[in-house]
Amino acid sequence: MTHISGISMWVVIPVKDLDSCKSRLAHALPAHARPALMGALLADLLDMLKTCQNITGIAVVTRCPRAAQLATAHGADVLALENDNCLNSGVTAAIAELTNQNIFEALVLHADLPLVNAVDIDALIHTHRANGTAVTLVPDNQQNGTNAILLSLPSDMQFFYGQHSYTQHFDFCKINHLAVQTVRNERIGSDIDLWQDFAPLLSLRTAGNRLQLARWLEQYDDLFDWPLAANQ
Repeated sequence: MTHISGISMWVVIPVKDLDSCKSRLAHALPAHARPALMGALLADLLDMLKTCQNITGIAVVTRCPRAAQLATAHGADVLALENDNCLNSGVTAAIAELTNQNIFEALVLHADLPLVNAVDIDALIHTHRANGTAVTLVPDNQQNGTNAILLSLPSDMQFFYGQHSYTQHFDFCKINHLAVQTVRNERIGSDIDLWQDFAPLLSLRTAGNRLQLARWLEQYDDLFDWPLAANQ
């Protein structure tokens, strides 16, 4: 990892082994399509983040060599941390590393956010700074998971990724007297976990704002019956 002291806002993107990603889509996607999907999503997200005005660094937290190679190719730093045993421990270790290097703010994002754009990210950072909160949460569109967490560092935040993580994150902040706010954003809240999550991506087959995902959708177009049936 490069020396990052003095840089104020970093994005943290935890990525597990690409071959084990998107297991809940195993019934609908062949084994080779799932890591390819995750790679496309990560590549597009990294390219988008480089256009954000308020982002000064990006760290991909992973032990997966393929994910690390992809991150480096798209201009991100790679954090291969000793304490990265699961999603929660990996994010915790990454936040500790950034804090040790005098970073003032960190934005934790999932890699599978196909619709988020630079305007969304810059607006989220502006809202966090304007309101002076310690923690800003962006839930997924089902109000279940937590697709983004923006932290002012140093932070006593703990992480509870998994089912109902948004409620757990919010409750932790309240119990521990951390100033918290929730920002709802439909594009940040849109992820790909289930088959029906592909439905909003119909326009991306020809759109240029998600180049790698558009190529993936074109390659595996025969798997989809557009417009997508949500109950497949």
